[in-house]
Amino acid sequence: MLDLILKGSLVPIYSTNPQQIVTSIRDIFEEGVNCLQEIPQLEPILMKHLFKTHGKKTIKAPIIPQEKPKVPDRANKKALLDENTWLWESFEVLIQNIERAIEPLNAYV
Repeated sequence: MLDLILKGSLVPIYSTNPQQIVTSIRDIFEEGVNCLQEIPQLEPILMKHLFKTHGKKTIKAPIIPQEKPKVPDRANKKALLDENTWLWESFEVLIQNIERAIEPLNAYV
């Protein structure tokens, strides 16, 4: 929650620092993705029933990469695109849009 409050001066302040909103949303997004990584505990049971001939197949959980995934060299046909690139891009767009959304708050005060 974000409220304007007066504390003895003529200039109001926000009850919560707007940058903390960005941090909170970032933490919630990361926590949600990390929760998805706990799902593969059911993986051996499910895969055994889905693929009776191949018992070694696994389901991969999405992971937010530590740094921006690199685009593979087109000359190297064995190089593949990082499977978590979509997650990195979604996370980056979300944070950029939230930071852009809080910029006018300082001008408003």
